[in-house]
Amino acid sequence: MVTQRESHGLSYALAALGILTSLSLGIATLMYGVSAPSDPDVQGPSVSLEEAEPTKGSDTPNDAQQPFDPRQAQLVSALDERLYATVGQIEPGTSPHDVTVPGGFPTVVLPARPSPYDLSTLTSTGAVTKQSDGTLLMQKSVLVGAGAQLQLSAPGSTLRMTSGPQGFATLIAFKGSMVLQGNEGSPLSITSWDPTKSAADAEPSDGRAFIRTVGGRMDLRAVNATNLGFWSGRTGGIAWTGSAAEAATGSARGVNVTGNHYGFFSDRTKGLLINGGDVKQSVMDGIAVNRDSTGTELWKVSSSQNGRNGIAVARGAHSISIREVVTSGNSRNGVFLDGTPPAQGPNAGGGTTAHAAGFTVDSSKVQGNAEHGILINGADKAELIRNIVSANKDGVIVRGVTQGTSLRENRISSPGGFAVAIREGSKDALVDKNIISDALTAVQVENAITKISGNEISGMTMHAVSIIGNCNGSSVVDNRWVGRGPSDIDMTRIGGGSLVEDAGNDKAGWVVDKDNAKYLASFIRNHPLVLLWFLILVLPLAGRLYIKRGRPGVGQHPYRPVAAVAAAGGASSAPASASATPRTPGGGVRPARSAARPPTSGSSGPARRATPGTAPSRDGRPGRDAMPVRQPQRSRPGGKPTVPPASRNGAAGRSGSEPPAGKKPGPPVKPVSWSGQGPRQPGEPSRPAQRGGAAPRQSRPSSTPGAPGKSGTPGKPAGPGKPAGPAKPGTPAKPGAAPGGQAPQRSGKPQRPGNPEPPGKQGGPGPRQPNGQQGGPANPSGRGKPGGPGQQQPGSGQPGSGQQPGPGQRPGGQNQQGPNNKRPPQGGARTTVVSPK
Repeated sequence: MVTQRESHGLSYALAALGILTSLSLGIATLMYGVSAPSDPDVQGPSVSLEEAEPTKGSDTPNDAQQPFDPRQAQLVSALDERLYATVGQIEPGTSPHDVTVPGGFPTVVLPARPSPYDLSTLTSTGAVTKQSDGTLLMQKSVLVGAGAQLQLSAPGSTLRMTSGPQGFATLIAFKGSMVLQGNEGSPLSITSWDPTKSAADAEPSDGRAFIRTVGGRMDLRAVNATNLGFWSGRTGGIAWTGSAAEAATGSARGVNVTGNHYGFFSDRTKGLLINGGDVKQSVMDGIAVNRDSTGTELWKVSSSQNGRNGIAVARGAHSISIREVVTSGNSRNGVFLDGTPPAQGPNAGGGTTAHAAGFTVDSSKVQGNAEHGILINGADKAELIRNIVSANKDGVIVRGVTQGTSLRENRISSPGGFAVAIREGSKDALVDKNIISDALTAVQVENAITKISGNEISGMTMHAVSIIGNCNGSSVVDNRWVGRGPSDIDMTRIGGGSLVEDAGNDKAGWVVDKDNAKYLASFIRNHPLVLLWFLILVLPLAGRLYIKRGRPGVGQHPYRPVAAVAAAGGASSAPASASATPRTPGGGVRPARSAARPPTSGSSGPARRATPGTAPSRDGRPGRDAMPVRQPQRSRPGGKPTVPPASRNGAAGRSGSEPPAGKKPGPPVKPVSWSGQGPRQPGEPSRPAQRGGAAPRQSRPSSTPGAPGKSGTPGKPAGPGKPAGPAKPGTPAKPGAAPGGQAPQRSGKPQRPGNPEPPGKQGGPGPRQPNGQQGGPANPSGRGKPGGPGQQQPGSGQPGSGQQPGPGQRPGGQNQQGPNNKRPPQGGARTTVVSPK
């Protein structure tokens, strides 16, 4: 049975566990956030740092995936300075020659001439050497001057560009033209090479070889490029970069790029074409079209498994065509189109404040990207036609102030996300004749004006169409949808004054189900704080119920049966007819007295008193949960039974042995003895209950009886009367007798004697007094000092007078303890008499 102290300890432990768990969840929520928005139908998709605030006027990324490295940034700045210093040393009409710039790698300069340079020129100047295994090792940097041409054709060959801790080679055309090519069946392979490791340079922190054109033209055909570039876009691997005076241009046909910093990078280009090829495993974007690029065409190219976006078009670029491309498995978006203006107002750089326009994504496959399939941010006249967008977190997201975005004849699915979402100020958007399946919501419109028409929608689990905020002028017409969820068209959150047309839609296949399993399964994911409140409120309640499970309920008996108590303590003498609970004279249940446990041996502090007459606990000691049982009456040495204790309520004769009013006394009931130390043998003095080896508590002087019928007061002499003569040693005074042969009166009622002690149950003589004479029996209640012959009675003034006890006092000077005695017992065995049934 769980004790009170143990139950409190368990309660505190469960409460502490709940609080610690709640704090842990709260701290984790604040530090790491939650995996899903609190309301997926309102909160937009996650936005990357660069997409929200890209670095203006620079192609250097500002992204959490590439932490700032001052060493690499300084290398890029030093390269720019050396490039312009080297260009300044080119003299027109001169032959190829070496130029040494302090702190730079040796560079071979190719000045302008009518005929193009080729591989033989590079080998003759020592820029490239042929190795024994047939590969080409580029040991010096090469700079193609303004007006010069370089045609490096080496089908089936491998060009290794030196790159390592000692420095790295570069291949740059500065306002010149450069062609790198192989054949369709035998491409030219270009890679970085660390001679100290005899392997490609896999550590870009100290710089790495790259290929770039500045304000010129560069064409690549049938080339495989691997492990090129570092840090910035212009040094990212293969880069076309122009200037305000002259845009760069060129093409890449059948070019495969693996493991570059950027796969392809273009900045201030015009008419750049990337046709065919595969770009994968880039550190940053697969294909990055940066500011002021116009007319770029991406056709039949694949971009996958890149560190950010498959294809990224940054602000300032416009008229970009993306056709028949495949983007998959990228860490962010498949296609990202950013048409926001480079400047928001007057600026020193003279940047435009107009939104970029003219974006087309046609017949492409965008699958399995970590965030969105296609993300359009602030771009005007973006057109998405006949694309397959599937298995992304969200399908197509259009946000920001845009104009004329069109989605037509696409197949879009996004399990667990939005198929199409148009938000934050888009105007005149069109979602027409698309096949949309397997998503939370097919089309969501939030604070935008959109026409949704002719779409086939199926497999939604929230809504077919959701309209939120100010969407005045939007329309939902001639659609057909099949699915189940809270509603087919959600217009409960539409802004005031907004008019939305809903006409001609086929809603027969939609099942309104607010309690569907998928909705409930996603409830915790969408409301993560529910788990926190569950732990705070439910766990302590469950612990409280667990603790109270063994406690008796209302109306149940609070004690174990007598047989169980006897079996636990070894009291084989308990009769089966013994009552489990003491009865009062009126027939009711006498309240059980409990006492604090005495301290174990060796403990400091005062010893606690155990309740006399209580059954021991499981360890054999008196316990607070044990049931009080009846004790036999102790007889005097002469064989006569003692007078039963009288009640302290002032009424004489209302002892525990008195039957209820109106009933005749029945036959005497044989009482049951239990003292916690075994039955007291004849001739053995009474023993106080002990626990844990604690010494028995000494009894205190009892109250001296005063006037007849009143309790005595310690220190006051008894009333006037003839003192009794000395009693014989070992013979206590007659119980209940008073001078003159009259029974002591209490409240004017005669006191009735109790049931006599059965034969054979007589008690032994009392403990020996200091004067050598035998006193009366020990005081079982511990409240009075044993009296008898040879002992000074308090208040009588006669030593060993053998004075008859007054009311409420036992023979030998002991006070009787009635059933209404409020003071806790002080030790010894308590006599409890139960009236006969």
